[in-house]
Amino acid sequence: MHCEFCGTEHQRTHLVREMMFGTREQFPYLECSGCGRLRISEVPADLGKHYPQSYTAFNIGSNRGLKAWLRQSVVSLAIRNRGFLNAVASPSRFTIAKLAHALRLRREMQILDVGCGAGRLVLDLRAAGFRATGIDRFAPEISDSMGLAVRQGELQDVSEQFDCVMFNHSLEHIADQVETLRMALSKVRANGSCIVRIPIAGWAWKEYGTDWVHLDAPRHLCVHTERSFRLAAGQAGFAVSETVYDSNDFLFWGSELYRRNVPLEDARYRLSDYFSKDCMKKFRRRALELNRQGQGDQAMFFLRRA
Repeated sequence: MHCEFCGTEHQRTHLVREMMFGTREQFPYLECSGCGRLRISEVPADLGKHYPQSYTAFNIGSNRGLKAWLRQSVVSLAIRNRGFLNAVASPSRFTIAKLAHALRLRREMQILDVGCGAGRLVLDLRAAGFRATGIDRFAPEISDSMGLAVRQGELQDVSEQFDCVMFNHSLEHIADQVETLRMALSKVRANGSCIVRIPIAGWAWKEYGTDWVHLDAPRHLCVHTERSFRLAAGQAGFAVSETVYDSNDFLFWGSELYRRNVPLEDARYRLSDYFSKDCMKKFRRRALELNRQGQGDQAMFFLRRA
């Protein structure tokens, strides 16, 4: 089998366990000896069963009540006002606002979030005055005061064009990478952009191997290296204008849990049972250091037409 990105024939097989929910079912992944990309050997016919309603991306929580209104009001303020975001005492509570700034989204843009899950980012952007829409093949449709916010479907079901098409940790869930990126290019206006945020197989893959949390078998069908993603983007007609690594402490605590044979969903909300505060601080510092070195385990790619 030849690599679809670099053409190299030699592929090394790794058996990867499903560890988010702890079924521990094993799936073979192929590592290209040329560009380093990791791809599931065969997409499971029953892939949908690995996306239950308890899956993190579908868990949006309640959108009703005073608490939900206060949360969205404060997050909207943080999205609209970077000064407020920088001034708050606990910026870690404003992850979506920080992401909106990191993605360099502007309110005049018409934005499409592909594989948006339950649409938390889309709904928060819309509440802050952005023209954002999401689409996801598994999530239910969601409407707000401005109309349909999240559509159920796939990228090819979208007829209009956008100033920005983004894949926020969703492209790795799609088998045909190049065709999907070509489709995204057809949905981007002439002077628009595509932003792809994905896991990157680098230092973390070498350190943790099949215990690396971002392999996420079998949901992640294709996990790129920086080189393999640049090749895929080029084949689709894009050029990478900038790459920003944005790993966080999840790289470490998630992978350490898997190394200890602990499923993610068993420990996610009681991490203090496994890691001290000092340990978590070290994880955060080390993740930032890896980002500065261009060795983080996830990155944002800013794409333009080639």
